[in-house]
Amino acid sequence: MCCCESCHESDALAEAILSTNSDAIIAADMDGIIRFWNPGAERIFGYRNADALGRSLDIIIPERLRQRHWEGYRRVIESGESRYGAGDVLAVPGIRKDGEGLSIEFTIVLLRDGANNLMGLAAIMRDVTKRFEEMRAIKQKLAEATKTPRVKRPGVPSTAFPFFIIETRRAVENVCGLHVGRIKSRVSNPVADQ
Repeated sequence: MCCCESCHESDALAEAILSTNSDAIIAADMDGIIRFWNPGAERIFGYRNADALGRSLDIIIPERLRQRHWEGYRRVIESGESRYGAGDVLAVPGIRKDGEGLSIEFTIVLLRDGANNLMGLAAIMRDVTKRFEEMRAIKQKLAEATKTPRVKRPGVPSTAFPFFIIETRRAVENVCGLHVGRIKSRVSNPVADQ
């Protein structure tokens, strides 16, 4: 294979990755101005490419978190290092064009020129709002389950098993892929404990 074919394949691969619709890929310069905005970013954040390019990253950062974001951004720019590019994933709230909040996970890629000078940062982001909300619902159900008083209820047979435990188990299995029935644990029956 000649060098030209290899370069063409490499360019095609890069184009396919950058044009993905599933994950947002955003690049910003040293000042945090958006220079690249892929179709995934359009889908997740609601801004068209033309509306996002040239604007500050503030358009996707909730106002209450902007100061903290810019402190971290400047620290990465000054040091040339980020712990979120070495396999660690950062989970943070984001904001859509319509003002709706969302939960995102992302990792950072430092952008360098041919002389290894830092030019800016790119982030690869995934919308995890649905998963975050499902986990919050599971935690809430578990918290409620631990608050349930252990009293005998009239008309409830002693063999009754609380519905919320079954529902919570199903939710854990669906979200986490865990098979709760296989995990050794003891769930007491609040009616039988009387």
